[in-house]
Amino acid sequence: MNKRAVILVFCLLAAALAPEVHAVRIGDMTETSFSEQVIRFFTFRDPALRYALIGSILLGINCGLLGGFLVVRKMALVGDSLSHAVLPGVAMGFLWNMNKDPVAIFIGATVAGLLGAVAVNLIKETTLLKEDTALGLVLAAFFAVGLVLLTMIQQLGTANKSGIDKFLFGQAAAISVKDVKLMSVVTGLSLFSILVFYKGFLVTSFDAGFARVTGISVRVFHYALMLLLAF
Repeated sequence: MNKRAVILVFCLLAAALAPEVHAVRIGDMTETSFSEQVIRFFTFRDPALRYALIGSILLGINCGLLGGFLVVRKMALVGDSLSHAVLPGVAMGFLWNMNKDPVAIFIGATVAGLLGAVAVNLIKETTLLKEDTALGLVLAAFFAVGLVLLTMIQQLGTANKSGIDKFLFGQAAAISVKDVKLMSVVTGLSLFSILVFYKGFLVTSFDAGFARVTGISVRVFHYALMLLLAF
């Protein structure tokens, strides 16, 4: 099953890099029959449809790989918290060169996500607050900072700001070929990490005490999982 997933990722990447067939004008589409529109849809002739499908599949593979370990660790809320915590990083990535560069936004979001994970761990270890309370605090604080930065961006005079709000809720139709390439790299990295260090992730997820006794660094695998989740 793991080999099939790897093959699927490479096939999706190859499909994303295939020659594009640009969509026709809306007026031309209304003049075609319903059967022709159905054929056009299911043959994936439009690049926007291909990118949305491939991106959704890659995201599903990635979330499925990491989600199982999070559920076992009883950290299901972490995914929701980090998805809000990366918002200020997304805004900072845009402000870096005033453009929706996927790499710059990816780096900013990753840094913000890691800071959020570290903040949750510090609150849990240095206070009497429980983990769910720490997650709520980090979620609210980082999300508030992100909203302030997004509001500042919306007030800028640049035309590149359009669509930046899509990073908040997501929109499959807005996925570009650069996004697909980046998502392919991230999914490939997750697959490689899980395949190579599967036993370490498995042991630290199910029995952290046994992992410490056998000499496995629970903290290293914890932050490695948080890093992949931030990606």
